[in-house]
Amino acid sequence: MVSKITYTVLLWSIGLLLVGQQSSSLKLKGSGINELESLVHFSGEKPIGYNINEWKSSFDLKAIFSPKSTLHSNALMNISNIEGRRFFSLRELNYQYRGRDYNIKIGKQIIDWGSLTGWSIMDLPNNFKYFDFIDTYLEEQGLWAISGSLYYNDFEVNLKISPFFSPSHLYLQTSRWIELPTELPTQDVTFPSIPLKYSGINEIKEFKGPQLGISISKDLGQWSTAINLFHGYNDIPNKSLILKIDSTDVMDTIDYQVDLIYSDITTLSFQFATFISDWNVWGEMAYTRSKRMGEGDLLESYPFYTFSAGTDKVFEFEDPEQQIKLLLQYIYSFNTAGITYDADDLNHIFNNAILADVGYRHNYNWSFNLRAALEFDRFGMYLYPNVSRRLNNQFKFLAGLEILRGSSDGFFGFYNENSRLRVAIRHYY
Repeated sequence: MVSKITYTVLLWSIGLLLVGQQSSSLKLKGSGINELESLVHFSGEKPIGYNINEWKSSFDLKAIFSPKSTLHSNALMNISNIEGRRFFSLRELNYQYRGRDYNIKIGKQIIDWGSLTGWSIMDLPNNFKYFDFIDTYLEEQGLWAISGSLYYNDFEVNLKISPFFSPSHLYLQTSRWIELPTELPTQDVTFPSIPLKYSGINEIKEFKGPQLGISISKDLGQWSTAINLFHGYNDIPNKSLILKIDSTDVMDTIDYQVDLIYSDITTLSFQFATFISDWNVWGEMAYTRSKRMGEGDLLESYPFYTFSAGTDKVFEFEDPEQQIKLLLQYIYSFNTAGITYDADDLNHIFNNAILADVGYRHNYNWSFNLRAALEFDRFGMYLYPNVSRRLNNQFKFLAGLEILRGSSDGFFGFYNENSRLRVAIRHYY
């Protein structure tokens, strides 16, 4: 297989040749965000304690050679009081060319496999650093890929190909969302458990092909429609605990490793959208085939189906500074194999749920927002009321309260100890 370095050099060489033919004029545009954020959790000390303090610095640089050709890069630096969260990451480094009826982007880029206004099942393979399961701001990772669009008559065809394996990053030891086992229960009343010691991970690539996403969209009268296909690896792995028993003394601590098994996932979806009066109405119907750990820790394939419908609208007032944004979405997902999902299964958080995002801008300085999710299957809820205060053209203060509640066998109830207060200062430049 061609190495990532060779792949990048090849793509950039092609890009620079194209650039040289376009223009000798170069314009550089830079922008960025600095953010200092503190999260204070109300319960559950977990492996990393109650408080998380992080500094994020994201810098975006574009080299514009002509209206048609651009080199783009984005880098992120993260400083944290949590071990393993101090890193520098080059998230994007790509060349883009825009033709009359097409555009193409080559190099490292952030890819969203779905394009629905609200939550979409096509978002499942999106690549993140999963230090936090809910807050993924600036946590999406870039993929080495080729992507492009072709416009022909009333059709638009989008193609995305990523040839390299690059899974989402899971923080097994330094996260409040993942707790590794520390003991093994036994049937012996004298010794009810045996101590366990984590010794590392083993990544197993059960699927070794490239990731492929394709969508074909067309307007049919007042309706926008799209057919989407994704086939690649599920960035959230199946997990298997492997014991390393090398002692005859049952009271000794047993080492174990965690096998992270990356398998394939395929999703075919149909999306639609239209305007009814001033309301944007949209929805999705999807078929997905994925894999899970079955009997005897063996992978088994299973299908599931997802239907969703949503609407959003912006309400304007006589005062141009005032505005209300409303988004509502209903999601229903089911499988025909009688499978009950684990509470911490990130692929199946929403099974019978309503999502809402309501924002009120009082003026250009004060904004109030409420994000909410209500899950009816194994009841759970998520509430995030928050406020932002614009201090000047460059600085903004943000504060909010995240509340997770529900049944312990559902996602939001299982993680209810991660309810917390969020406070941040954000700097734009």
